[in-house]
Amino acid sequence: MIEKRKIVLNGENFFYTLRINRRARSLSLSLRPGGMISLTVPGASYVSRAEKFLAQKAGWIIAKMEEFKEKEETSIFSHGTDAEYRRMKYEAKRIIKKKVEEINGIYGFSYARISIKNQKTRWGSCSIRGTLSYNFKIAFLPEKYLDYVVAHELCHLKEFNHSERFWALVGESIPEYRKIRKEMRLS
Repeated sequence: MIEKRKIVLNGENFFYTLRINRRARSLSLSLRPGGMISLTVPGASYVSRAEKFLAQKAGWIIAKMEEFKEKEETSIFSHGTDAEYRRMKYEAKRIIKKKVEEINGIYGFSYARISIKNQKTRWGSCSIRGTLSYNFKIAFLPEKYLDYVVAHELCHLKEFNHSERFWALVGESIPEYRKIRKEMRLS
Protein backbone atom coordinates (compact mmCIF):
# COMPACT_ATOMS: atom_id res chain seq x y z
CA MET A 1 0.00 0.00 0.00
CA ILE A 2 1.33 3.44 -0.96
CA GLU A 3 -0.22 6.61 0.38
CA LYS A 4 0.66 10.28 -0.20
CA ARG A 5 0.74 12.38 2.98
CA LYS A 6 1.62 15.88 4.14
CA ILE A 7 3.74 16.85 7.15
CA VAL A 8 4.95 20.16 8.61
CA LEU A 9 8.66 20.17 9.44
CA ASN A 10 10.17 23.29 11.01
CA GLY A 11 7.22 25.34 9.77
CA GLU A 12 7.46 24.12 6.16
CA ASN A 13 4.96 21.86 4.39
CA PHE A 14 6.37 18.67 2.87
CA PHE A 15 4.69 15.85 1.01
CA TYR A 16 5.89 12.29 1.34
CA THR A 17 4.85 8.87 0.20
CA LEU A 18 4.27 6.24 2.84
CA ARG A 19 4.69 2.67 1.73
CA ILE A 20 3.90 -0.42 3.77
CA ASN A 21 6.22 -3.25 2.77
CA ARG A 22 5.92 -6.40 4.85
CA ARG A 23 9.38 -7.53 3.72
CA ALA A 24 11.04 -4.39 5.15
CA ARG A 25 12.81 -4.90 8.46
CA SER A 26 12.74 -1.32 9.71
CA LEU A 27 11.70 2.22 8.83
CA SER A 28 13.46 3.44 5.70
CA LEU A 29 13.69 7.05 4.55
CA SER A 30 14.83 8.15 1.10
CA LEU A 31 15.05 11.54 -0.56
CA ARG A 32 15.31 12.24 -4.25
CA PRO A 33 16.11 15.42 -6.15
CA GLY A 34 12.98 17.42 -6.80
CA GLY A 35 11.78 17.09 -3.21
CA MET A 36 10.48 13.52 -3.23
CA ILE A 37 10.42 12.07 0.29
CA SER A 38 9.64 8.40 0.62
CA LEU A 39 9.15 6.49 3.86
CA THR A 40 8.83 2.72 3.93
CA VAL A 41 7.53 0.94 7.02
CA PRO A 42 7.50 -2.81 7.70
CA GLY A 43 3.84 -3.05 8.66
CA ALA A 44 0.66 -1.16 9.52
CA SER A 45 1.68 -1.03 13.19
CA TYR A 46 4.56 1.28 12.23
CA VAL A 47 2.39 3.89 10.51
CA SER A 48 1.83 5.77 13.76
CA ARG A 49 5.61 6.07 14.19
CA ALA A 50 6.12 7.43 10.68
CA GLU A 51 5.51 11.14 11.37
CA LYS A 52 7.45 10.97 14.63
CA PHE A 53 10.38 9.46 12.70
CA LEU A 54 10.16 12.21 10.05
CA ALA A 55 10.01 14.90 12.75
CA GLN A 56 13.20 13.45 14.29
CA LYS A 57 14.90 13.66 10.89
CA ALA A 58 13.55 17.17 10.06
CA GLY A 59 16.94 18.91 10.23
CA TRP A 60 18.55 16.32 7.97
CA ILE A 61 15.63 16.34 5.50
CA ILE A 62 15.63 20.15 5.19
CA ALA A 63 19.44 20.27 4.80
CA LYS A 64 19.29 17.63 2.04
CA MET A 65 16.46 19.45 0.28
CA GLU A 66 18.56 22.64 0.26
CA GLU A 67 21.52 20.66 -1.07
CA PHE A 68 19.39 19.30 -3.92
CA LYS A 69 18.08 22.79 -4.68
CA GLU A 70 21.63 24.22 -4.87
CA LYS A 71 22.78 21.41 -7.17
CA GLU A 72 19.75 21.91 -9.40
CA GLU A 73 20.41 25.64 -9.70
CA THR A 74 24.05 25.15 -10.70
CA SER A 75 23.51 22.09 -12.88
CA ILE A 76 23.96 22.24 -16.62
CA PHE A 77 20.82 20.13 -16.77
CA SER A 78 18.55 22.75 -15.24
CA HIS A 79 17.18 23.88 -18.58
CA GLY A 80 15.16 27.04 -18.38
CA THR A 81 12.88 26.87 -21.39
CA ASP A 82 11.38 24.14 -23.53
CA ALA A 83 13.44 25.41 -26.46
CA GLU A 84 16.68 25.07 -24.48
CA TYR A 85 15.69 21.56 -23.39
CA ARG A 86 14.87 20.54 -26.98
CA ARG A 87 18.22 21.94 -28.14
CA MET A 88 20.09 19.99 -25.45
CA LYS A 89 18.15 16.81 -26.23
CA TYR A 90 18.86 17.17 -29.96
CA GLU A 91 22.57 17.64 -29.27
CA ALA A 92 22.55 14.69 -26.86
CA LYS A 93 20.96 12.44 -29.49
CA ARG A 94 23.69 13.35 -31.98
CA ILE A 95 26.47 12.68 -29.45
CA ILE A 96 24.97 9.43 -28.14
CA LYS A 97 24.23 7.98 -31.60
CA LYS A 98 27.81 8.65 -32.65
CA LYS A 99 29.11 7.00 -29.47
CA VAL A 100 26.84 3.94 -29.93
CA GLU A 101 28.20 3.48 -33.46
CA GLU A 102 31.78 3.86 -32.22
CA ILE A 103 31.51 1.38 -29.34
CA ASN A 104 29.32 -1.03 -31.25
CA GLY A 105 32.19 -1.24 -33.74
CA ILE A 106 33.82 -3.47 -31.12
CA TYR A 107 30.76 -5.67 -30.62
CA GLY A 108 28.84 -5.65 -33.89
CA PHE A 109 25.45 -6.09 -32.18
CA SER A 110 22.24 -5.26 -33.99
CA TYR A 111 19.65 -3.11 -32.25
CA ALA A 112 16.19 -1.86 -33.20
CA ARG A 113 16.59 1.83 -32.42
CA ILE A 114 18.04 4.43 -30.06
CA SER A 115 15.74 6.45 -27.83
CA ILE A 116 16.79 9.57 -25.91
CA LYS A 117 14.78 10.40 -22.78
CA ASN A 118 14.80 12.66 -19.75
CA GLN A 119 14.88 10.03 -17.01
CA LYS A 120 15.02 10.87 -13.34
CA THR A 121 16.69 7.74 -11.94
CA ARG A 122 18.36 5.87 -14.83
CA TRP A 123 21.27 6.53 -17.13
CA GLY A 124 20.02 4.03 -19.68
CA SER A 125 18.13 0.83 -20.42
CA CYS A 126 17.81 -1.86 -23.05
CA SER A 127 14.51 -3.47 -23.95
CA ILE A 128 14.03 -7.09 -24.88
CA ARG A 129 13.03 -5.81 -28.36
CA GLY A 130 16.46 -4.23 -28.85
CA THR A 131 15.66 -0.58 -28.13
CA LEU A 132 18.55 1.23 -26.49
CA SER A 133 17.24 4.08 -24.31
CA TYR A 134 19.62 6.67 -22.89
CA ASN A 135 19.16 9.58 -20.54
CA PHE A 136 20.01 12.74 -22.53
CA LYS A 137 22.19 13.90 -19.63
CA ILE A 138 24.89 11.28 -20.27
CA ALA A 139 25.98 13.19 -23.37
CA PHE A 140 27.19 16.01 -21.11
CA LEU A 141 29.10 13.82 -18.65
CA PRO A 142 32.86 13.20 -18.91
CA GLU A 143 33.53 10.84 -21.82
CA LYS A 144 34.52 7.84 -19.71
CA TYR A 145 31.04 7.81 -18.11
CA LEU A 146 29.32 8.24 -21.46
CA ASP A 147 31.38 5.35 -22.86
CA TYR A 148 30.52 3.15 -19.89
CA VAL A 149 26.75 3.74 -20.06
CA VAL A 150 26.65 3.20 -23.83
CA ALA A 151 28.71 -0.01 -23.58
CA HIS A 152 26.66 -1.27 -20.63
CA GLU A 153 23.37 -1.02 -22.53
CA LEU A 154 24.88 -2.40 -25.74
CA CYS A 155 26.08 -5.49 -23.86
CA HIS A 156 22.53 -6.14 -22.67
CA LEU A 157 21.69 -6.90 -26.31
CA LYS A 158 23.68 -10.13 -25.91
CA GLU A 159 23.39 -10.76 -22.15
CA PHE A 160 20.09 -9.50 -20.74
CA ASN A 161 21.39 -9.81 -17.15
CA HIS A 162 24.35 -8.84 -14.97
CA SER A 163 26.14 -12.19 -15.05
CA GLU A 164 29.90 -12.72 -15.24
CA ARG A 165 29.53 -13.13 -19.03
CA PHE A 166 27.82 -9.72 -19.19
CA TRP A 167 30.61 -7.99 -17.25
CA ALA A 168 33.25 -9.74 -19.38
CA LEU A 169 31.55 -8.22 -22.45
CA VAL A 170 31.54 -4.75 -20.88
CA GLY A 171 35.23 -5.23 -20.04
CA GLU A 172 36.06 -5.72 -23.72
CA SER A 173 35.43 -2.04 -24.45
CA ILE A 174 35.67 -0.53 -20.94
CA PRO A 175 38.53 -2.30 -19.08
CA GLU A 176 38.14 -0.01 -16.02
CA TYR A 177 34.36 -0.46 -15.78
CA ARG A 178 34.49 -1.41 -12.07
CA LYS A 179 36.23 1.84 -11.12
CA ILE A 180 33.94 3.94 -13.36
CA ARG A 181 30.82 2.22 -11.99
CA LYS A 182 31.90 2.96 -8.43
CA GLU A 183 32.61 6.62 -9.27
CA MET A 184 29.17 7.03 -10.88
CA ARG A 185 27.43 5.63 -7.80
CA LEU A 186 29.20 8.13 -5.55
CA SER A 187 28.35 11.20 -7.60
